[in-house]
Amino acid sequence: MGTGRWEFSEAEPSVVKAVYYWDVATTNPILNFIAPLAKGALARNHERVMANGYAALRPYIEGSANFEEDFVRRNYASVERRGGSTYIAYESAEVFVDEAEHQGIGILGMEGFIIGEFTYPALSRIADFSMAGNDARPDFVVWSCRQARALLAGPWRSPPAGAEDQIHSEATGRYMIDFTLTKMSAR
Repeated sequence: MGTGRWEFSEAEPSVVKAVYYWDVATTNPILNFIAPLAKGALARNHERVMANGYAALRPYIEGSANFEEDFVRRNYASVERRGGSTYIAYESAEVFVDEAEHQGIGILGMEGFIIGEFTYPALSRIADFSMAGNDARPDFVVWSCRQARALLAGPWRSPPAGAEDQIHSEATGRYMIDFTLTKMSAR
């Protein structure tokens, strides 16, 4: 048995701090008797449950850097990391965009690559959605994710190859996309 209460306060403009206070007491005489003996095990269980809850909520709380880390963790077979960049396999790119939009994260830009033994950029596959002040649009998250989906479904549908895509003639490997994201946004 116990009681709980929420306290909400505005930590800064557009940021809400939420604290949950939970006061718990056992009413079962047997539990009350063994509680002092089981205190360590109960504390460890509590810490594990809290850590799991935090891990599940973290992408929603901390923004785009953690969104990307969470996506990588869940889709490791679709990700390649090199030189500080995270490349998403073309086959998973639309899911990545959908999840970013769902979390209020816009796409500032994206670039196409062939990733094999070497990293080959496709110079014709560079999109900058922040140009001309577009990143100041009130609907930037939705707009930029729509633009990214249009490229993925249209001209970027097939892997880059040859002179027309301005990629090295010996490029071999997996077709992957590098995304640049906004921070978590209410837009």
